[in-house]
Amino acid sequence: MHDLRPFCRELKKMKFKVKLDTNGLNLKRIKELIDEKLIDFISLDFKATRDKFKIVTSKNSYDTFLNTLKYLINIKFPFELRTTVNRDLLDEKDINNIIEVVFCIGYNNIFYIQKFLQTESNIGNITQTKFINEDLIRKDLLKIEFRN
Repeated sequence: MHDLRPFCRELKKMKFKVKLDTNGLNLKRIKELIDEKLIDFISLDFKATRDKFKIVTSKNSYDTFLNTLKYLINIKFPFELRTTVNRDLLDEKDINNIIEVVFCIGYNNIFYIQKFLQTESNIGNITQTKFINEDLIRKDLLKIEFRN
């Protein structure tokens, strides 16, 4: 993540609300933006389960992500949590695992499950796949909303 602070400062001077979309892997920068009141909301992408995190993200940073999630929960910062699903990478079992993990660490807001959308700017050879079976997703722990 580049240093967004100067850009966010300019936006705040113009009285804009600032939303940060992030994979949560740079907690230090996120803390700086929050501490300086340069962002108002975060959309946090929960990329994959522990066992698939490196496959999906090319980084062995699952615990780093969880630390960011726990931090946002603990300070009660406004954020949404979402996962984008491509069945070549994640299935219903994986999504249920993610739901259980976030519930157990104290997340109690809406969890958004998004369909993967293939575009020219996608990284790698990921193609459009059939969406997960929504009926197989646990809805007893969190409020679940499906997008796209």
